[in-house]
Amino acid sequence: MYVPDALVFISDNVGGPDSVAWLNLAPHFLLEVYDEAPEPPPKGLLKELLIAHGNFQHLQVKNKFAPDNVVQDGSLTKSDVISFNSRSNLNIVFNSRRLKNLSNDQFVKLTTIFLGLPPTQDRGNAEYVDGYDYPVESCMTVHGKNTMPHLDANADHHSGSCPSAALSVCRRHTNLTTVLIKFALEAGAIPKREPSPYNLCQGLLPAGQCAKIFPKSIPAEYKKQASEILSLLAQPTVDQGKISALCDKLPQLDPANSASLRVDIAIENPSNHKVYLVDNAFLHSSCAGYRDGEFKDVSKRVESAATASTKNSTDSLRWEPSASIAAKAKTKVVKYAPLMQILHFFERDGRLEGSHSFVPFIVSSLGELSREAFCFVEEIVAMFKLKIERCKDLAFPLSPNQAVADFRSRFKLAIMRVAAIGLANIACSAGKPFGNRAIYAVR
Repeated sequence: MYVPDALVFISDNVGGPDSVAWLNLAPHFLLEVYDEAPEPPPKGLLKELLIAHGNFQHLQVKNKFAPDNVVQDGSLTKSDVISFNSRSNLNIVFNSRRLKNLSNDQFVKLTTIFLGLPPTQDRGNAEYVDGYDYPVESCMTVHGKNTMPHLDANADHHSGSCPSAALSVCRRHTNLTTVLIKFALEAGAIPKREPSPYNLCQGLLPAGQCAKIFPKSIPAEYKKQASEILSLLAQPTVDQGKISALCDKLPQLDPANSASLRVDIAIENPSNHKVYLVDNAFLHSSCAGYRDGEFKDVSKRVESAATASTKNSTDSLRWEPSASIAAKAKTKVVKYAPLMQILHFFERDGRLEGSHSFVPFIVSSLGELSREAFCFVEEIVAMFKLKIERCKDLAFPLSPNQAVADFRSRFKLAIMRVAAIGLANIACSAGKPFGNRAIYAVR
């Protein structure tokens, strides 16, 4: 039975007590008011009812996940609060038939993480541990000293550099790159996977110098001399002899980290010759490295929403990006700034064709995109729209507008599907015995 508060909440969510939607739904809840048994409501009203019911359930439990309820030695953790208040888009995959290729174990793992339920016990070493109100298993792989070994409900351990899950993490990244390339091709763009700085500069710098000036990992002693070389390259007249001499004096790189810096994809829009250099990454916002900063950000958002609701005003933080995602995007921008500096100089000098821009495409494990990623998705959609406008027959049997809407929906669903399946695979592999070798080549 629905309590009066629930009826009022549902009424408000479908337009108020005088709305047509509520007048159609009311006979199903207030049978004592109506003499005749009502007909089954149309599907549209059932959808509105489910949404209103979901909102009501969320309202009933959200106070239990308030940041103020996190106390020392309590059962509610910062990770619980972050996961509950995340702006997740992952729920759209549960309406997709494309999850049918998940095994039962993978689907159960994904669902328990998404709903914050205690994890299933597969390793056979579950025990009660301080800080957990459920039996928790321990990872069977050797970790660093500061790594928590417990396979928690929020998958913090799974996504926190667990060697057992390293291959699944790498595959998730590769699959996201493949999805971006697939939809870029469908939109009529020209993608290139992992171009080197030499390829991006179109041979304007020698390959050996590119590898030295733009290493993948930059040691501290490298930065000062490298920045001097970049300044010389940006001069109107380039002294190649001096640049070569400075390159020869650069400190020797560690052979394990001597690879050249690369972006994941270069995507060119042939209609305006804009080139987007996309570097994508996943992050788990409740992991140890992001947890404290993200918790502060969530606390501010919850407080802002409560204040806006009380004063019946606009929530100023409603559309602010996640703190950890924004920080990850900024880190990517800083990392690729020297390369972008040289590319922009060559563009202004007329020696490099096209207009280059960098896109940090960051996705959280629960499906939130960075602001740059969201805007880039719309850029690809705009390319597809232009392609359809030039040849409307390509939209058949849909109308042009329907084809664009379908493309956007499929694109976002594909990204969320990569996130969902990747998280499921990571959860299934994390904690298993890994042997004596560890994988550290994870992005």
